[in-house]
Parts: sequence; structure tokens; C-alpha cells
Amino acid sequence: MADCPKCRGRMSTGYGYLPDTGTRIRWMEGKPGFWKSMTGSFRAADLRGSRCDECGFVELYVDIASKPEKTIESLDEENQRLRSMIAHLQERVASLEVIATDPGLRTAQQIEELRYLPSDQDR
Repeated sequence: MADCPKCRGRMSTGYGYLPDTGTRIRWMEGKPGFWKSMTGSFRAADLRGSRCDECGFVELYVDIASKPEKTIESLDEENQRLRSMIAHLQERVASLEVIATDPGLRTAQQIEELRYLPSDQDR
């Protein structure tokens, strides 16, 4: 590890941590803004750090090898995929509701009707 730029002491690696939320501190590009963080229209990266064991000097830097955050485009794609999955599951639940609430006599009649359908050999 490099020497401290202030006192030439030994630097230890680490990262910023927010104990109230249990998350690491992140670097966000651009100007700060409430709506920017709410909409997710930003690029963020992990902040790494070094602290001098002698004088306590802290140096923060962005970890350029950290995984990129999801962008608005990738979130839109995931949102569309999840909406499609929900629609499919709603159709399946509706089918199961019909089966579960259907009187047994009607279901038995439909099964019997299916038994007497002409087979491919009879055509």
C-alpha cells in the first residue's frame, strides 16, 4: 500500500459505510439533486478508501472495476419482462379459479364429452 501523502505513514484500505441504512457510500456523477436520486437517472460506483494508521488522513477514490449500476433502459426492459410475467401468471390464476370454483358435476360432464370426441383414426 502507498504511503500517506500527509505524514508518510502506512495506509490501510477500507470503504465508507452508513450504519443507519447498512449500505456503502456511493459516488454519483453530476450535480446533486433530490429527483435525480429518486428517478435513478444516474451512474454510480463504489467508493473505496484508504486511511493512514498514523495521522488518520482519509483518501477516497472510485472503484473503476465495480459493477455498473442498472440504467433506466435496463430497468425499463426488466419492468416490461416482469409485467409480461405477471400477465401470464394472472391468466393461470384465473384458470385455476375456474377449476377450483367449478361444480364437480359440470367438470365430470366435460370430461365425459372429451372421451367421446372422434379420434384422428376415426376421421
